Amino acid sequence: MKVKILIGAVFAGCILGSLAFAQSLQIKGNVSSVNDTQVEVQCDGATWVIKLTPSTTVTPAPTLGTTVTVQAKCPDAQRKENPIGTPTPTPSGTQSLQIKGKVADLKPNMITLTSDTETWCVRQGPGTNTAVVSGDLIVGKPVTLKCNCPDAQRKEGPVCFPTPSPMATPKPTPTATAANG
Repeated sequence: MKVKILIGAVFAGCILGSLAFAQSLQIKGNVSSVNDTQVEVQCDGATWVIKLTPSTTVTPAPTLGTTVTVQAKCPDAQRKENPIGTPTPTPSGTQSLQIKGKVADLKPNMITLTSDTETWCVRQGPGTNTAVVSGDLIVGKPVTLKCNCPDAQRKEGPVCFPTPSPMATPKPTPTATAANG
């Protein structure tokens, strides 16, 4: 009988743990757009588009212009990129983005985290407001990282924060000449 109780307690703990820790991204900012499927949140000058899924929580209910806190799984949130040449506003100094994950890589100016099925890059050092880390900043260890929204980006390719290449000068189109015939 005691084994059944123990198994039940372990099962309940696993379910509650997965519910409590499945939310690995938290964003605080102002609602700029909302519909039945997604909400756009302005956070330190960056715009985040978050899918509204059963696991997404938004507090308080999102209405245009209100300040909300959104908790979502990492794959459900995407930062909108500014068009090339559009400056990103200077961060306000508040750590409005929180990511829970494992440290994947450490560089002098970048922390790379894995969270859910996503990889996140967080800038640190000069020109950024330093990220606040809860936990040991050791590769492979779980941490909770708080930073400004412009300092974090979901890694989409082999490079974090790629530098846009200057627009290439178009080649002149060859002029058609009449064939002698």
